[in-house]
Amino acid sequence: MKHIICILICTIVLCAETISFASSTETTSLPKPKLDGGIPLYEALKKRATGRAFSTKDISDKQLSQILWAATGVNCEKSQKRTAPTAWGNNEITLYVLLKTGTYIYNPIKHNLVTISKKDNRALGGIQKFTKDAPVTIVMVADLDKISQTKDEAYKMAVSQMDAGFISQNIYLAAVSEGLITGARAYINKDKLRTALKLTKNQKIILANSLGYIKK
Repeated sequence: MKHIICILICTIVLCAETISFASSTETTSLPKPKLDGGIPLYEALKKRATGRAFSTKDISDKQLSQILWAATGVNCEKSQKRTAPTAWGNNEITLYVLLKTGTYIYNPIKHNLVTISKKDNRALGGIQKFTKDAPVTIVMVADLDKISQTKDEAYKMAVSQMDAGFISQNIYLAAVSEGLITGARAYINKDKLRTALKLTKNQKIILANSLGYIKK
């Protein structure tokens, strides 16, 4: 009985995610991520640091693919579980990717980018001046409607902030392995960014990581 309930919950979550990506049909395929290799974990932890001075040089599609998979990609095809844990397995965090070519949603199930705008919204990814220079900003948005285990919005936000932290750390470690720098922040003009991302009232901007090469 418990096994059947778990299957039903997983099915509902996957259906909800499919619906959330269905509003846009324009997608961009990402290279298949490499699931082995990279630098050793402890070396990545030793080198982990926050970067604020970004080169305007673009990162490759392969690097972007690897970072997004590491952030919250599917690491088990059978169960569709992710590289980052979330409370109750709700997967309430969606990654919005700000590039100079436009604004996208990362679909971890299909490992692709769903276009929501052709506008360069990178400057809205943070208050700091460096955000416009970084070639990539990954914004973590929580859908509070996906957290059905409690009605307490403050608790939903606390859980979402915790889950976004897991994802952000994955981005940090993957960035080290890819020879890139990243910096997380919550200092964001959320009203302007919310409009650009076309969010609903129960979708909350939690955190953002800028990503790129170090400025020399």
